[in-house]
Amino acid sequence: MPSDEPVIVGDHRPSSESTKGPAGRTAFRLVCWNIEDGLDVDGTLAGLTGHPNLASADAVCLQEMDPDGVERIARELGLSYLYIQSSQDERTGRGFGNAVLSPWPLADPVVVPLPNVAKAYGRPRAAVGATITKTRPSGETMAVSTWSIHAEIPSLALSGRVAQFTAVAAKAITPNPEHLLLAGDFNTTTLTSVVAIDELYAMFGLDRLTEPAGPSLRRAGRLFHLDHIFGRGVDVHGVGVERTVIASDHWPLWVDVVPAAVDQSD
Repeated sequence: MPSDEPVIVGDHRPSSESTKGPAGRTAFRLVCWNIEDGLDVDGTLAGLTGHPNLASADAVCLQEMDPDGVERIARELGLSYLYIQSSQDERTGRGFGNAVLSPWPLADPVVVPLPNVAKAYGRPRAAVGATITKTRPSGETMAVSTWSIHAEIPSLALSGRVAQFTAVAAKAITPNPEHLLLAGDFNTTTLTSVVAIDELYAMFGLDRLTEPAGPSLRRAGRLFHLDHIFGRGVDVHGVGVERTVIASDHWPLWVDVVPAAVDQSD
């Protein structure tokens, strides 16, 4: 894995389910959630188990997590996981990074250190990805390259954050996966930055699947579109932001996808 940062891989799935996950849902469900400084693990667990649109996800992409919090969530929910600690809080010593968790096997873990750090309040960032292979009720499998990213805060110029967006997308599409989901907190606090990432990712063949879901954060009475899930090779069967789930300053996003229909018009 192309990083010198601390990477943790773990698996807390029951041994009898070492090669399988939850049955019954045809679509592949991904939940994306920035957990503010990874502090409210209890609330995160409650949201991931108690809300019908978040429960039994095939992939959970978390940001701002420390390794202990990720380990606990994986252990209590019986998940495999991949975590990258990209930096550490100087005051508390807490780790700061991203995770991908799943009830299915994780393969081909990849870490991408992000270029550029904001001079004011910035910190090193990284993205982490893995291939999750779900067995659908029909017996068919769906392998999804799944990524969790947390871009730098807006005190870094948009051009510097665009370089971060580009680094992750370029790495994610390099093996040309049939199905790709790229999720996280992109810190797109302005309409200009949202348009910039939409246009950039369109060049990589990535669509913003969660556009209909709306904003994912309220601060000082304003709503922001910070968190997104982009994808290619998939069709959306459901999408939303759950604003009644309170474990962070961000609200969790989710999307249900299936393999994209083949156009046979030619």
